[in-house]
Amino acid sequence: MHAIMHEPGARDRVHAFVFGTELTNVSRQLRDSDPERAVDAIADAVSDWSGGTKIAASLEQFNRIWSRRVLRAGAIVLLITDGIDFDAGGKIGPQLDRLRHGVGRLIWLDPIAERSDAFNEIPGVKVLTEESGDIRPFATLGDLAGLASTLHSVRRASNSTAPQRSI
Repeated sequence: MHAIMHEPGARDRVHAFVFGTELTNVSRQLRDSDPERAVDAIADAVSDWSGGTKIAASLEQFNRIWSRRVLRAGAIVLLITDGIDFDAGGKIGPQLDRLRHGVGRLIWLDPIAERSDAFNEIPGVKVLTEESGDIRPFATLGDLAGLASTLHSVRRASNSTAPQRSI
């Protein structure tokens, strides 16, 4: 995200959020030109490390508070998560649907490429798998290179006219 934030012209077009048990906007911290200082500032700003993830609640908070502020027509959202949210119930689906309808493209970046059948039955994973239109592995440098190529192609295709956002 730091590299994306420092692309020419990205300063006002890219926003970054992290979530565990709550959603935290880390855009300001990532604007620091030094990646190590940026990561240290994020560590100071995020208070819910190691508390589990509440994907549905974080998506609901983003949709309610942030989406109108930071998303523009044609926005690209990168949702980076393993999908584990045992407390999700049926809430991830509607929030994901609401988010997807407000953006040009939603890409789920999954850091766990290999999944067992039991893992796929976890509610959050199941809903994300069923309802995410674009699921990509995000566990290797090759995966990262593939994403960079995709984002570059989308940017080139849009001729840089449509704002692009990330969370």
